[in-house]
Amino acid sequence: MESILNYNRNVFSIADSSLVLTADNIRFVNESIYTSETIEVNEQVVNEIYLSVIGQEQFQLGDDAINQLEDIAAQCPLAGGNAVFKARAILSLINDELDYNDISICLQAGIILRQIPKKPTARLYPNPANNSVTLVYELPKGSPAELLLFNSTGMLQSKQLLNTEMTQMIFSTEHLTPGVYHYRINSHNEFQLNGKLVIIR
Repeated sequence: MESILNYNRNVFSIADSSLVLTADNIRFVNESIYTSETIEVNEQVVNEIYLSVIGQEQFQLGDDAINQLEDIAAQCPLAGGNAVFKARAILSLINDELDYNDISICLQAGIILRQIPKKPTARLYPNPANNSVTLVYELPKGSPAELLLFNSTGMLQSKQLLNTEMTQMIFSTEHLTPGVYHYRINSHNEFQLNGKLVIIR
């Protein structure tokens, strides 16, 4: 890792001392760096390919370069470093349909990536509503949830079970008198969402 930092310092010092900095000069510096870690090797390989092809304003990758980029792009970014993303970006210029499942790739490398759980959300529209309203929601899958609708005095006016496999539900408000209502979405102590609904006619 320290080698990469030294490399960056070397490149910037060359840029400061020389008005003309060509891709060949940078390639020379890149080749002179001693690398021992996978991250450093990946960075050096991607830099070399970038400088020899894109840095020369020509875009023709040879089979060896493509194979090297594919090998790096198929690595877990936590093990292979930022060069993994750079390799993927260069390969996307050739084929923009490539897709990498980092969770699966990292798991094969013995690295477990945890997905950040989505925060439950819910929104009613139109609001103010007239005869019907649509509830748009994202709730944890498989967790039973219910929509409770209260009038302004806190009396329960409506209770509906929500299918957490769905993302929206339309329900009638014709039986409700005009006014301000409070809604709550509960899920057995896992979460609670609150909001207001205005009915006008």
